[in-house]
Amino acid sequence: MVKNKFIPRRATSQRRVRGANVSSTLSLLKSQGAKSKQAKSKEPKSKESVVIVHAAKGSVSSEKANIQTVMVIACHPDDVEIGMGGTIASLIAAGVQVIIADLTNGEPTPHGSPEIRAKETKEANIILGITKRIIIGLKNREIQDTIENRKKVANVIRRYRPEIIFSHYWNDAHPDHVAASTLVDNARFYAKLTKTDLEYEPYFPRKIIYFHAMHLKASINPSFIYDISAFQTIKSRAVAAYRSQFANNPKNLNILERLKHNDSYWGGLIAKEYGEPFTLKEVLAVTNDEALLNV
Repeated sequence: MVKNKFIPRRATSQRRVRGANVSSTLSLLKSQGAKSKQAKSKEPKSKESVVIVHAAKGSVSSEKANIQTVMVIACHPDDVEIGMGGTIASLIAAGVQVIIADLTNGEPTPHGSPEIRAKETKEANIILGITKRIIIGLKNREIQDTIENRKKVANVIRRYRPEIIFSHYWNDAHPDHVAASTLVDNARFYAKLTKTDLEYEPYFPRKIIYFHAMHLKASINPSFIYDISAFQTIKSRAVAAYRSQFANNPKNLNILERLKHNDSYWGGLIAKEYGEPFTLKEVLAVTNDEALLNV
C-alpha cells in the first residue's frame, strides 16, 4: 500500500534512450505471447479464473514452464497493481503468462482482514486477467532476507522458471519493500545452485526488473518507461478493488487520482498518454534489428 506518492522530477534523455531497449524486449515478449495465444485459441478455456498456491504449506508441484513467462514478486496484495498494473494487463492481453507471487497475505492492516484481502485480491486478479497468483506465506511487516526465506522464494522460481522477474525497487521507506528487493535478488542466485536441498531443477532468470510502488518521497530516474496508455483504466480498476486499503481508509481516498497523475507524468516523458517506470541494475543488450529500430 502506498501513501503520499511523490511527483517525480523529469527523467534524463539518456534514460529514455536506454529504456527503449528494454521496452523493445518487453514488446518482443508480447509479440511472442500473442503468437502463442493465437496458436492456443482453439483450446478449451479453464473454468477456474484464479489459482492461489500457498507455497509455504508445501502444496506446490512440478510443472513444465511456459517460455513466455514472467513472474512478479511483491510484498503485499495491491503492490503489483500499484507499481505495474498497466504493464501486467498489457502483457497478459498479448498472451504472456504473468505469475504473481505475493510474499505475504498483506495482513494485518487497519481496515482489512485475511478474508477481506483474499476477496479483494481475487477481484483484482479477474480485472487484470491474472490466472495464477502465489502466496509464499511470509509474515507481513516482518519480511527478512534469511536463508530459509531465500529457499522458499528460490523454490518458486525453480518451479515456474520465469524468463524475467519483476520486484520492488530497492530504495524505499517501507522495510518490507527494502527487504523483499534484497530477498528476491538473493533467491534468484539460490535458484541456480546445484547440490542443495532445494526442490526442482536449477534455474537462473535472465533479468530482474524493479517496479516502483514506493512510500519514499524521492525522485527517481528510471531505466525505462513502459507505455500503458491502453491499460491505465484497467490498472485503476484493479487498484480500486482493494477497498479496505483505499476507499475505506481516509488517508488514501485520493489514491486513484494520484496514480493517474503519476502515470500521466511518466507517459508524457515518452510522448504517450500513460506510462509506468522501471529500473534495472544490469546493462541491457540490443541483439537484433527489430529491437534497435524500435529505440
